[in-house]
Amino acid sequence: MVADLVINKPLGLSPPGIEFKRAHLYDINPVGVGSMLIAMTTGFIAYSGLLGEGMQAFASYLTLLMTFIAVPFIAWVTRGHYYIARPVCLDEKKPAHSCGVCENSFDNEDMTFCPLYGLSICSLCCSLDTRCEDACRPSGRIENQLLSFLKSFVKRVKLRHIQSRGFKFALLFMVNIAIFSTIVLIAYTKTLSVYPQQIDAINSFTWIVSLVTILILVVGTWSFLLSLEGQRLARGESQQQTQLLMKEIVAHQKTAVELKQAREQADTSNIAKSRYLERISHELRTPLNSVMGYAQLLEGAEDIPKSRRDSIKVMRSSSEHLTDLIEGLVDISKIEAGRLDLHRNEVDIVTMIEQLIYMFQIQAKSKNLRLDFTHQEQLPEHVIADERRLRQVLINLISNAIKFTPKGSVLVDLKYRNQVAYITVTDNGIGIEEEDISRISEAFVRISNPMHQASGSGLGLAITQALIHCMGGDLRIESEIGVGSVFTVSLMLPSISEVTHKPIAVDRVVGYHGDRLSLMVVDDDPNQRRLLIDTLTPLGFNVIAAADGTSCLKMLEQCSPKLFMLDISMPDMSGWDLVVALRDRGIKVPLVMISAEADEGFGLDTDKPLHNDYLVKPINMTSLLSTLAYHLDIELKLEELRPETAVSLEKNDPEAINELLSFLDIGYVDGFKKSLVEAEGNAKLATDLCRNLHNDLAQLNLTTIRSQLMAALDEI
Repeated sequence: MVADLVINKPLGLSPPGIEFKRAHLYDINPVGVGSMLIAMTTGFIAYSGLLGEGMQAFASYLTLLMTFIAVPFIAWVTRGHYYIARPVCLDEKKPAHSCGVCENSFDNEDMTFCPLYGLSICSLCCSLDTRCEDACRPSGRIENQLLSFLKSFVKRVKLRHIQSRGFKFALLFMVNIAIFSTIVLIAYTKTLSVYPQQIDAINSFTWIVSLVTILILVVGTWSFLLSLEGQRLARGESQQQTQLLMKEIVAHQKTAVELKQAREQADTSNIAKSRYLERISHELRTPLNSVMGYAQLLEGAEDIPKSRRDSIKVMRSSSEHLTDLIEGLVDISKIEAGRLDLHRNEVDIVTMIEQLIYMFQIQAKSKNLRLDFTHQEQLPEHVIADERRLRQVLINLISNAIKFTPKGSVLVDLKYRNQVAYITVTDNGIGIEEEDISRISEAFVRISNPMHQASGSGLGLAITQALIHCMGGDLRIESEIGVGSVFTVSLMLPSISEVTHKPIAVDRVVGYHGDRLSLMVVDDDPNQRRLLIDTLTPLGFNVIAAADGTSCLKMLEQCSPKLFMLDISMPDMSGWDLVVALRDRGIKVPLVMISAEADEGFGLDTDKPLHNDYLVKPINMTSLLSTLAYHLDIELKLEELRPETAVSLEKNDPEAINELLSFLDIGYVDGFKKSLVEAEGNAKLATDLCRNLHNDLAQLNLTTIRSQLMAALDEI
């Protein structure tokens, strides 16, 4: 070291700086190792007395002198090439102060850049890391140095020859033998000089020790090489597994990015689909509003022949069913977007189910199926529920039961206990496989069955289950192939003792009590304006029509409506813009929005809504009249009913009345109709009672029918 600092560096035979970091050094530097071996060999020879007694006395000085001669000589021969294996790059001159492995802080002189980790590392972590196999300085490894040295003599030598077990064993064994031989030679020489008369014993002992040591060195060297190779293989396996893990992490990250992109594309497609469904539903609602509205008007018109009333009723029922289908398309998009809204209505659940049973009787009769409705005796008159959603759930379950029942019967049963309604739809149809029960409620899933060809969109049960869950209920499915299925809906439906909003019999509304009121209808569709005019004018309202918002604002100079009915989608000025304009003018009368957009009336970005109510096309006349009566604070005028009990006792047969009541209890409307015709033909019921029953049956007023029959039975 002194020779290198004092001689080589001033002469420029070695780099000016002192580098101690392992990442930048060769394993073997011939300047230091070579000069040490030359000096030691010379010193051993001189110390052994081979160079005479004088040189033996000065062996240590001779060794020191040979070092000062060999160091500059070897540095000159090698041109200082083996000092620095990897030069310090410009980016590495100011490495980070924190080590990327141990995260400790060091001076810049103790830091370097590791290409394996791709970050700054301290010299201590670099020295302790064995798995990298000196990736930063491949030319500085002893194998490559030895290969470079041997290639200068034998050109066909390759790295695999040097890395073979035989070569490593021979090289390491030769080094060990050389060291052992040197030690034995020195000991042998000294021993002979002290005990020259015991030369035979010394020779024998030396040979025995040499043979035993050689055997030990052979086994020890081979074991040491195997241990090193085992460690190297273990590091290689660990590094390989680490690389595989890193590749897997990269692959997972790539997959995650692709999944994120796919999810974004799916969300975009889903939004586009939802917008398309909402737009299509808007286009269908507008003409359907006219069909449904005029069907309701014709159904209540007195000049319509009785033979045509059933056809008009079918037209109205079909339009309502089409409305439900449109609602289903919109609902599935709302459910997916998490925007489904529920309302609180006062529902006569028994009457509602009876109406549904009557609606499906034609479909069941066409398949020769028996459709019955049973319920427990003690039931609340009204419950709190979202009537439209509950009706939608029951329609889907009953229609599916009829659809998948080729023969037999379908039974709808209602039970009520502890504010919970249990509605069970039982059929003896084809049934469902056990493994398909968990999939049947998934969207767009249609279960194939050899007994029935799957049809439909696969959305019915998905929407049904989603609606039930949104209402806080549960749907339980039990089925057996070839036996039938049982669908049980359990819903929390609070009962109410008093009805605050009594249902309006639309067919009996003939006007309202009080002064004539003016209403303004603003809609760009003339058919929609004409429908509201034809509906409300016969009831005594003065209906003023405007084609757009601008016309509406101009007409306000000549009239003062008590209520506005505004369409939302209009050219130039939308309904929401018109609402703002009307409120800015100081108009405080009720504003009712009417639109085919089923967004529940949230169209303005305001804390408090400026409108008073929201009706969705197609408009139900009951909802329209109820809305007008509530906001205008008027009482509707109903047509007086004919006397129901003006019949003599001898004309009413109690057996006939009990038979009619039995059909009414099970919801068998067709049986009720046939029994009524038969009783009327046999003169078992009074003429006025039969006429009233026929009229109420045409309107499906089952509650009124029951009241009339019970009153007639009490008078017998």
